[in-house]
Amino acid sequence: MPKMPDVHICETGPRDGLQNLDVFLPTDAKSALIDAIVAAGVPEVEAGSFVPPSVVPQFADVDQVMAHALTHKGTTIGALVPNF
Repeated sequence: MPKMPDVHICETGPRDGLQNLDVFLPTDAKSALIDAIVAAGVPEVEAGSFVPPSVVPQFADVDQVMAHALTHKGTTIGALVPNF
């Protein structure tokens, strides 16, 4: 029987799914979303983006969201970091 390929799962909803919302989602709601994703067993979560809030206002609280996300030991937490 051939070996099944490895599959890498990374949930990007807290970043990609929220970045275009017209209303600012409160930090507690973003943290709760991350908690639910981790509770579902997803091994990696892209929790936010370090872009200027003037460009993407949804991430004005990225420091607090990332601090919360990083409390989930055993889960890989990432973020989008733009370059020059």
